[in-house]
Amino acid sequence: MPLGIREVKAKCPAVMEMARDGQRIVVTKHGIPYADVVPRQPHKRYTGPLPGITGHISLDDAIGPLDEEEQARC
Repeated sequence: MPLGIREVKAKCPAVMEMARDGQRIVVTKHGIPYADVVPRQPHKRYTGPLPGITGHISLDDAIGPLDEEEQARC
């Protein structure tokens, strides 16, 4: 739904509610698309390995106690 930038400024709370309800609003300036007001998408947290990182450490090694050699390095 296209809306002029002045109308968006004047009706900002109503425009935000329209976006919250799933409507995409194209903000225009002098009839030319200027910006989009879109519904917020849920953010999915990435929990996989980082690109380029190799190797694996076991959970036991990650949270287990340090041995004497490891303690000496700390």
